[in-house]
Amino acid sequence: MKNISVVTGGASGIGAGVVRKLASQDNATIILDIDEEKGAFLADELSGKGFLVSYIKCDVRNIDEIIDSKTEIRNKWGVVRNLVCSAGINETLKAVDISLSSWNNMLHTLATGSFFCATEFAKDMIEPESGGRIVFIGSKSGLINNKTAPHCHYNISKAAVIHMARCLAAEWAENNILVNCVSPGYILTPMTEGRYEEQRLWVKDIPLGRMGEVRDVAGAVEFLLSDSSSFITGHNLVIDGGYTLW
Repeated sequence: MKNISVVTGGASGIGAGVVRKLASQDNATIILDIDEEKGAFLADELSGKGFLVSYIKCDVRNIDEIIDSKTEIRNKWGVVRNLVCSAGINETLKAVDISLSSWNNMLHTLATGSFFCATEFAKDMIEPESGGRIVFIGSKSGLINNKTAPHCHYNISKAAVIHMARCLAAEWAENNILVNCVSPGYILTPMTEGRYEEQRLWVKDIPLGRMGEVRDVAGAVEFLLSDSSSFITGHNLVIDGGYTLW
């Protein structure tokens, strides 16, 4: 039986890179994403190459959609053993310009969505007492401030995700559920492409002298879902080319 893996926000960017990596490692991989066009396209592309990949529309801000998605997956494929919470948004705003709507959308997508995806899928991992793996996608912005653009509601949300991994890792260790986080630095994704002047400034402060690539993050996620990381839980793996060393 193949491992059943779910990737939220798996239709594009880092999430899509994780989907490609997991599918290539013989996982049955389900994409949960609000973007129907991109999610279905990626699932069709990888299915056409012989990989077992499916797409389900899901808005992680809606707990009912999370529950419905989990139920559909369980009924069709079985209990999910690997969950990657990658759904995310970004927005550049000065603190005094952040509206309540922007604040709520950011926190609900990044922090609340990650929490309820994790807790809902963990219920099935706990019941058969055979455990599972959960990886959150954090950010170096959850550890430090950004020099080039203000978005403190994003930073605060990612800081919550990083600590969330530690809290859940401690609570679920007895259930053999390993919970970790990866925190990327500046990665070439649709969120950063075309921002050439900003990229020049970012790279100046990256000791390795380049932007990160999606595969850098996807490989780390794969490691944290593998048997090679069986004694690692509550860890935040920073993937930033050394940016936070300064």
